[in-house]
Amino acid sequence: MLKTIASAVIAVLLVSTFWTVHEVNEQETQAPAILKVQEMGNLISLNVSYSNIIDIKDRITQDIPLTNWELEFGATRVLLLAKGNCLIGADLKQAHYEHSDTDKRTVDLILPEPKVLSARLDHSVGKTGSYFYAVNHSGVSKIIADSHRQTELMNKALAIAQKDIERQCAGADYILSAKKSAETMLLPLITHTSDWQINILWSGE
Repeated sequence: MLKTIASAVIAVLLVSTFWTVHEVNEQETQAPAILKVQEMGNLISLNVSYSNIIDIKDRITQDIPLTNWELEFGATRVLLLAKGNCLIGADLKQAHYEHSDTDKRTVDLILPEPKVLSARLDHSVGKTGSYFYAVNHSGVSKIIADSHRQTELMNKALAIAQKDIERQCAGADYILSAKKSAETMLLPLITHTSDWQINILWSGE
């Protein structure tokens, strides 16, 4: 009876050892874990400083009856020196492996295309922030929003600047720079934790 129990225990241990070794060997042939990369979430790889001059004018006119002419009584014109920044990065939660080769121990890490994660104007007071000028016949002066027409133009200028910063930051050159920066940041991390050759590729390429 004791021999039978002992034989059964040995058999269980042998089976357990076999599956443990089998599992370890199977893990060794798989691509390295991608979880650490995905846990990083949004990887911000490029910070772009933005500045531009937005010139906007609102003419005050009156049509002359029975003609194609109009009289200009005046105009409201403002200049916005727009400043801001945008952050470009990739959502690493969407990262995944493709083309895994266990013999050569190579695998492609596919990352999503970088995109503008944040684009905003700097409204802080001082030299670093955006500011307005009023334009008149005598030159340029600091604006004081003391009229409804000026306030409307200031809001229009801000809206134009916001669209402009979003458009410029989404340019191909900035996206390419964000890719190169992300690769520089990620390669030491993923090569340090594995002896696999991991090639970083971008979706859509």
